[in-house]
Amino acid sequence: MNDETPISNAAPVHAPLTRWDRNFKRNVAVGMILTGLLLIYLSRAVIATLIMAAILAYLIHPMVNRLMHLRLPRGLVTGLVYLFVVLLLIFVPIILIPVLIEQISTIQIPWNDLYVGFLKWFEDFPLTHPSLRLLGFEFDLGPWYQRINNGFSQFQIDQIFSPETVINYISQALRSASTVVGVATGVASNVVVGIFTSLLGFLLTLLYSFYMVKDAPRMRAWVEGLFPATYQPEMQELMQRLGRIWQSFFRGQLVLCLTIGTVTTLALAIIGMPGAILLGLLAGILEIIPNLGPIIAMVPALLVALLQGSITIEMSNTSFALLTVGVYVLIQQAENNILVPRIIGQSVNLHPLVVLVGVIVGATQAGILGAFLAAPVLATLRVVAGYMYAKLLDLPPFPAPDAPGAGTPPGWRQRLTSTWQGLQQRLARAAVPAQSNADAPAAETEDTA
Repeated sequence: MNDETPISNAAPVHAPLTRWDRNFKRNVAVGMILTGLLLIYLSRAVIATLIMAAILAYLIHPMVNRLMHLRLPRGLVTGLVYLFVVLLLIFVPIILIPVLIEQISTIQIPWNDLYVGFLKWFEDFPLTHPSLRLLGFEFDLGPWYQRINNGFSQFQIDQIFSPETVINYISQALRSASTVVGVATGVASNVVVGIFTSLLGFLLTLLYSFYMVKDAPRMRAWVEGLFPATYQPEMQELMQRLGRIWQSFFRGQLVLCLTIGTVTTLALAIIGMPGAILLGLLAGILEIIPNLGPIIAMVPALLVALLQGSITIEMSNTSFALLTVGVYVLIQQAENNILVPRIIGQSVNLHPLVVLVGVIVGATQAGILGAFLAAPVLATLRVVAGYMYAKLLDLPPFPAPDAPGAGTPPGWRQRLTSTWQGLQQRLARAAVPAQSNADAPAAETEDTA
């Protein structure tokens, strides 16, 4: 009798599938949400770096996709593109810094004349305005002028540089020498730490964005796989719409910054503005702040126009300042009515009041980065809220392709291509009647014959 148990080749029996009840699922979902919020709170120090890396990845991702036709590994193509970006970041400042220094030297504001004029105005003001008339009452300003003069008289030059004062200054400086050395050492160490921290943050931004670009297809597939199969078509459409918003915004902002910077530089150079390249570069950089950026960029140009004037056009400084304001307003109107609809398109189509409020809120919460990302964040919330509203009411979340106004607005390349094709068709239709009129006499001659 054989005591060995025969080995069975039958398939293993699996335990029956157990399902969680609704309350347990709700508790697990709440726990996962709280855990995610905790992780975000713990990693708040690197959130700004990750956002900057994502912005850089959005700008570089199209370049990598265009170079994939070389049949090279995606990692190698991404590395070559980032090498080009690093070289660009190194050589552009080397080329721009001498130009900017030369532009700063061309701005020569007569500070001494302004100071002398201010003193003369300050001395003549009490004589020309001895009193103030308000609502039928006249107020004597003499006592106020006397108090101001007494305040200025306390800062006489001979009192400041008297022998006793100089001796007191020297003794105080000697007593605080050790403190000054300690403060200088602390400042130097803080500067070194700040430089090292900035360099480390820059390298981490490049490293994060490199992995975002290299593994973009895997990350997208992983996010889509988080949803059930029945929801994946809608999630794919939603992610595509959100991706088009951010891509249109970032690439459009890059094109707008380059365009506005170039146009502003050329316009200011034509009217003879000192430091036109520097002011144009400032206008291009501040273009990243919607609505408020152009206004902030106009302020230094207006001050230079008022204080120095034009170097090529003979006019008063006030007239030149008005001309400068007109140039900036004209560029801003051309940007809002021509450039923005064709470059960024309707994907980030928001009312200017909504964008302005979002910029203020973003600036107060996250500084310049919050002001810059206000428009795409609001557009993203609009799309997500529209999707959730449609699902709550059991409506189709996305319009049918043949419905009026359906579909995603075309990009700026498609709009330019359609505009060019329409212009060619108009020219062709305009040429057809002229040709038929030219052939008409010949046809009549043949009929007469």
